[in-house]
Amino acid sequence: FGTDIRVLIYEKDYTGPSAPKRIGANHIHLTRDKDGQICGTTLDFSIMASTDMEFANFFSLDNKAHRVELEFNWGVVWTGYIVADQYSEPFIAPPYSVEVMATDGLGLLKNEKFELTGMVSRFEALRYCIDKTGISLPYAININIWEQNMNQAGHNMLDQLYFQAEILADKTCYEAIQMLLPENVFINQANGYWMIE
Repeated sequence: FGTDIRVLIYEKDYTGPSAPKRIGANHIHLTRDKDGQICGTTLDFSIMASTDMEFANFFSLDNKAHRVELEFNWGVVWTGYIVADQYSEPFIAPPYSVEVMATDGLGLLKNEKFELTGMVSRFEALRYCIDKTGISLPYAININIWEQNMNQAGHNMLDQLYFQAEILADKTCYEAIQMLLPENVFINQANGYWMIE
């Protein structure tokens, strides 16, 4: 009833025309995982294949080969990448629904080394880690915790806390995020933003 939902898939280095496809009958489901302070999101959806192996190129060694955007009423509310090892097609004659999973990549930061150096703010270090997902979104920071000497006018506390980045040299980006976020502050992707609140 007046609601437009679209899933857009962009293949890296593709320059040809777009090909509209129907969403499969099964679902579009966006879920937020809860693993402590890091709440990754996953988009599960099905897409109608009209030929066998039509979407076999989704199975790629490059985890960032297919960017996915979820649009709601013509505005992007979520961005991620197809998880290549989760792609499968049924063994029946087409047309059929192909199940696809995409993730925002927060969980994959467990495989990324924290290699930032020098004196940096907590926000700079968080942004360094989140940038490793390959998803460039603006940040919405809603933290109302302040040290008495901090400037509360127009600055968030993460921009005002500095540390020597080398102290996290033996950590992954996932572990670094866990150490950098204040207690009871969470990060996730929502409404086209990286939310830190």
